[in-house]
Amino acid sequence: MFKLFISFLVLFSTACVDNISKHGLKLTEEKLERIHLGSTSQMVVKELIGPPTINTTRGDKEIWYYIDYERNKRPFKLPYYVSYDVVEVEFVDDRVVKLNKYDKAAMNKIAFNKNETQGREGKRSIFRQLLGNVGRFDGSSDL
Repeated sequence: MFKLFISFLVLFSTACVDNISKHGLKLTEEKLERIHLGSTSQMVVKELIGPPTINTTRGDKEIWYYIDYERNKRPFKLPYYVSYDVVEVEFVDDRVVKLNKYDKAAMNKIAFNKNETQGREGKRSIFRQLLGNVGRFDGSSDL
């Protein structure tokens, strides 16, 4: 009976341990200091710190994001971020023009655009959209 009690005690005590998960690559200051605005190319950045977590384009700019975070998941509680670091590298014509660093404190300071993109259907109801397609199909499609 005592062994069974100890087994349950060990089982339940390990269930209350924090579960910290780490994602991304921790970028050191010395690696980031080797990136020079206006002269460092995309290939050199990729060699220094690796491929980006996310990349996107805005007009003629290409933007790379390096994301690193640690998240703690406790049983019976909501998970929370222990640390959250983002490095944003902006390129124009294959050269670094901007380098920004964001941390956990800056996470909630991002201004989101609340505008909505209007679809082609506009404000028509779902029934009007569905019934509007009746009779629009021809037999020439190869489905």
